[in-house]
Amino acid sequence: MRVTRSAVTIAAPRETVWTVLTDPSYVKRWQCGTDLITDWSAGGPIRLATAWDGGTVEQWGTVLEVRPPELLRHTLHSPRPDVPDRPGQHVTTTYTLVDRDGLTELTVTREDPRPLLPGTLAAACDEPDPEDDDEDPLLTALRALAESLL
Repeated sequence: MRVTRSAVTIAAPRETVWTVLTDPSYVKRWQCGTDLITDWSAGGPIRLATAWDGGTVEQWGTVLEVRPPELLRHTLHSPRPDVPDRPGQHVTTTYTLVDRDGLTELTVTREDPRPLLPGTLAAACDEPDPEDDDEDPLLTALRALAESLL
């Protein structure tokens, strides 16, 4: 299983970051127009739909844990021809928000049990480069949106 972590420090209170992370109208703004459908109840469904290349790409899964404003955990199935929709093939994402003197440290951990497809970018980039300090563009967009609300 591949585990990846991304983190960003946001100059906004945890509650603001939580709202930007969970409110569908804000999610659409920092996740490239993605529609979020969920009521954020543990055990309940979550669905993401994004317009892509003339169609719609959908992901679906289950909300696992919700502890506002500090932790959010869910699974998602991202359709791929070689990976059936089974719970053991879903990516688990955990968002952890920690208050650091008025700033919020947001860490996103993804646990991906799916096999890598040979010849894909994910396969080529499986080993993280310790010299690579590029920020995740989605977290950069989330940070900019949260900070703009102050």
